[in-house]
Amino acid sequence: MGLIAVLASGPRLVRVPRLGIHGGDHPVRGDPLGDPPPPVRAVGPVDRFHVLPYVEPGLVPDYIRSATLGLSPLLRSGNHDVALTNKFCEYIAAGLPIVTSDTPVQAQLVRDLGLGTVHRANDVADFVRAVEQALTDHDRLAKRIREDEKLRHRFSWAGQAEIVRDVYTEVLGPLPSQAWQERATHISRLGDVPE
Repeated sequence: MGLIAVLASGPRLVRVPRLGIHGGDHPVRGDPLGDPPPPVRAVGPVDRFHVLPYVEPGLVPDYIRSATLGLSPLLRSGNHDVALTNKFCEYIAAGLPIVTSDTPVQAQLVRDLGLGTVHRANDVADFVRAVEQALTDHDRLAKRIREDEKLRHRFSWAGQAEIVRDVYTEVLGPLPSQAWQERATHISRLGDVPE
């Protein structure tokens, strides 16, 4: 990921008081309650960097809702160029404006749907420009995302489960009645199965 470029931009982002990184299984993960990991100490704003603890997938949007922006600084590669990441969808669910690198799929969605700003991958100066632009236009972008129920549903787990259910119906024919019950496509935790 372009995490190092994000961290290197820290001293230039005077309008950003803190940078939070979800801990999970990320290779630069440090102790959420202790010192930042070595890559941050090498290039980043140590006093403004925080590793956040892991939370269940269904809780991520609520957990990050108080953030100002969602960052997706993917580097250009075959997989990243066609990816629509979970974090991208979680940012939409949380109502956060998105700053993404110029990976084609995410960049096109951000531009076409008015979700935030795009920067050249691994370009610190352009990342700073994109963050500053998103901060300047924050209120309009956040309102646009938070007030668009259809957008948030489209990128939700439930919205994706509805698409999968429809594909299975086309391929297999009628599905069991449980597949059509209210909230059958709602996923509150991975591994949940409607009864």
